[in-house]
Amino acid sequence: MGQLREEQKEALQVAKDYLVKLIAGMESLVPELRGDRKEDTDDFLKQCLNGFNWTIQIYNRTSDLINEGKIRIVKTEVNESILRFNEAMQSKNNRKVAEVLEKDIIVFLNNFSKAIDEVL
Repeated sequence: MGQLREEQKEALQVAKDYLVKLIAGMESLVPELRGDRKEDTDDFLKQCLNGFNWTIQIYNRTSDLINEGKIRIVKTEVNESILRFNEAMQSKNNRKVAEVLEKDIIVFLNNFSKAIDEVL
C-alpha cells in the first residue's frame, strides 16, 4: 500500500507542475476558438486535448488519494464535463468548445490543482 501512495504522490507532483502550463494554454486557446484564430489553433487544440487526456488519466489513478478524508472532486461532475466537452468537439463548433473549456474543463483543472495542493 505504501509504495502505491508514493507513486500516486509522485504522479500528482508531476501533474501539478504540468497543470500550470496546461491551464495557461487552455486560457489562451479560448479566445482563439471564439474567432481570434491563429495558424496553429487546430494543432494547439489537439495538444491541449492530449494534455487534458493525460491529466484525466492521472486523476483516475489518484482519485482515491485526492478524495481521501474528504471529497475534493466529484467524479460524476468530472464525467459530465468530459461528456459536454466531447459533444462540443463532435459538433465542430469552436465557440461551443471554447465555452465548455472555460466553464467546465479549466474549472476542473483548477480544482484538481487545488486538490493536489491540499493532498501534497
